[in-house]
Amino acid sequence: MINITSKQVFLCSEYLTTAEAAALPLIGLTAYRAVFTKSQVEHGDYVLVTIFGDCCRAVTAVQFAVAAGAHVYVTSSSINKIEFAMKLGAEGGVNYNKREYYQIYVHVYKIMPVALFWNWTINFMDILLGL
Repeated sequence: MINITSKQVFLCSEYLTTAEAAALPLIGLTAYRAVFTKSQVEHGDYVLVTIFGDCCRAVTAVQFAVAAGAHVYVTSSSINKIEFAMKLGAEGGVNYNKREYYQIYVHVYKIMPVALFWNWTINFMDILLGL
């Protein structure tokens, strides 16, 4: 049994199913752990969030890293997703489908895969380093 107060319970928005509403805290927790626990992102760090726009975790991870004062870059499959990331505060990105660069620099050093897509991260590094 779990004991909580009424201040810790919120009504579910009408446009969300119960399952969708239950997922929101998990998305935030997963992104928080990726940014602060695993990657230990701090103000001034350079962070790469991979596969941006394909999952909510990446969107949330960008927001957390930007809020921490990091220089955030993304990889994504489309310019629209990269532009969305930049509206959230990312400084640039790479379209891994077309090998297009958007304000990306070689000094990115904290790579933060938010899911098990390591092979795409390696692909990004090949693009970045011209391999």
